[in-house]
Amino acid sequence: MGDRRDLDARAMAARLNVGHLLEGSLRRVGDSLRVSVALVDAESGFMLWTESYERAAGELFDLQDEIARRVTRSLEAALPPPAPVARPAVLRAHDDYLRGRHALTGSGPVDPRRAVERFRAAIEADTSYAPAWSGLAAAWTLLADEYLAPRESYPKAKAAALQALRLDSTLADAHAALGGVLLWYDWDFSAARRSLERAIALDPNAALAFFYYGHLLGALGQLDSALVAAERATLLDPLSGIMVENVAYLQEVRGHPDRAVSACDPERFVGSAREMVALCRAQALLAAGQAADALRLLDRHENAQTDLAERTRFGVYRALGRSADARAVLAGLEDGATKAYVKPEIIAQLHAALGDDDAAFHWLERAYEGRAGGMVFLTTSRWWDPIRGDPRFAEFVGRVGKQLLNQVSP
Repeated sequence: MGDRRDLDARAMAARLNVGHLLEGSLRRVGDSLRVSVALVDAESGFMLWTESYERAAGELFDLQDEIARRVTRSLEAALPPPAPVARPAVLRAHDDYLRGRHALTGSGPVDPRRAVERFRAAIEADTSYAPAWSGLAAAWTLLADEYLAPRESYPKAKAAALQALRLDSTLADAHAALGGVLLWYDWDFSAARRSLERAIALDPNAALAFFYYGHLLGALGQLDSALVAAERATLLDPLSGIMVENVAYLQEVRGHPDRAVSACDPERFVGSAREMVALCRAQALLAAGQAADALRLLDRHENAQTDLAERTRFGVYRALGRSADARAVLAGLEDGATKAYVKPEIIAQLHAALGDDDAAFHWLERAYEGRAGGMVFLTTSRWWDPIRGDPRFAEFVGRVGKQLLNQVSP
């Protein structure tokens, strides 16, 4: 069975919801690769198999396949053969691609701008490398609505996704990225569904596709199905903060804020994901009527504020009777919007909460004109409740998409 391994493997496996862990190290010396790999049984902590390899750098993809086959044999698992891996003409393209992926999903701070740089470098090295185009699409999608205005980022995401699909129509992540743009920017729900279902059919383990699919179903009011998709995404990518955030949101709109609180456990995460989940938990605590606890959590993470976190802080202040502080949060967001991109739909929601209906619809119009992705949640987010009965609200819902009209409460 091999040597006993560090019992931290149990905690890591529980976090990932797996029975085995594959540990490894890689060193690059000139044009050679030195790789050590160990397969660990998470329950016992014993090492099932270990091997070291030394290969030429150009044999990287053959080595990946060899390791995958060896792991499958060690587990005596009836698994399908690994899907073919796209191989760039220039190995440096793959190096930059991996650095881009790490900037999006690694344990350090999520850095979509850095990811864009790395994916562009990969494309410069090999313009035919489809995964780099797909990664670029995902990075531009993450920049949209958070760091950049939707009109500045989503068209670039769509162009990159389409180029990836021209190069490789079987690339699930490219179909998923396209589906995200079709949902959040084009507001074309039918086309988004087709792209996302195609992605899932191509790769049933595509976390990004299930993540977007959960958003789509949630926007259409199919909340139970949306939750199934969102939970599948967290199972496939358990260390991603945005995956958990979506599960919590769906639990909240389904009327289970207590389950939303349970879903957001920051201690299970590292790096920027921990901060994201902490802010998500604060929102869930507010929805569960625990405003004081939510405020303490927000204050502990005050250096990681986002538009959504500021919305939570606004709600907390109102729940605690601190009206002047709530209005100060709104004023801060409006001031920030003169200097950088701030989600206009968030500002609209805060005006609605204060009864400033005309101001709310002014900012809602700005969100519509700017193609804000949050507009697809007009019929599900509780933040729209104060103006849901206004005829102008139904008009906005109709402008975003006819499929949303039947979700509007009378």
